Amino acid sequence: MHEDHTELDPIPQPIEDNASRRYENELKRKGFHFLSAGIPVGYYLTDYMTSMIVIGSLLGVAIVTEYLRFYSARFNTFFHKIFGRMLRDEEKTGYSGATYLLISSFLVIMIFHKPIAILCLLFLVFGDGLAAVVGKKFGRTRLFGKTIEGSLAFAAVSVAVGFVFPGVPFLIRLAGALTAAVVEILPMQTSDNLRIPIISGSIMEILYVQSLRDADLFNQGEVLVHLFLKIS
Repeated sequence: MHEDHTELDPIPQPIEDNASRRYENELKRKGFHFLSAGIPVGYYLTDYMTSMIVIGSLLGVAIVTEYLRFYSARFNTFFHKIFGRMLRDEEKTGYSGATYLLISSFLVIMIFHKPIAILCLLFLVFGDGLAAVVGKKFGRTRLFGKTIEGSLAFAAVSVAVGFVFPGVPFLIRLAGALTAAVVEILPMQTSDNLRIPIISGSIMEILYVQSLRDADLFNQGEVLVHLFLKIS
């Protein structure tokens, strides 16, 4: 006797389709990530106070949004309908990457010299963005949960950004780019959006301040030499 099944087992999705969908979601996520280049570019085109006010306001909105996500089921459902596919698993129960990016942007702009703040944020935007896209598509060799291919892409684009960026000695830019690449692949609990600009920026800031001091001492030495020659 034929049994009439009222419920059918779900048809499993092909692995290729699932992988393709995950990669598509990653592209959408990183497309949004690349738009954050407006932060360092905006800081380059404006001044310190304007940037602090704008980033501080955006950060305030982000924190309120996170609060509503955690304490309002209705708002959380609405938020996930719009951004759910771009959220990683850890972001569904914690702060989103965008909020961490605004936190790190606010901190590096507040603390570091302007060219250093801009440079470490560019490392984050373009290096981390390309690393994720390359790693998801071409990554084969894994290390600390990430791919060597993605990390090499991060290093390459960060060095390229540092190469064309003016106003900072090249060796400092190179040190910052390589530091950012190493920090990106290391297994740390904090978000990439937080640790990459802060750690790479800190290294560059220390070297940059030292270079300014050395230049000042050199200039003072030149003045003393010229004064001595003039007197003699």
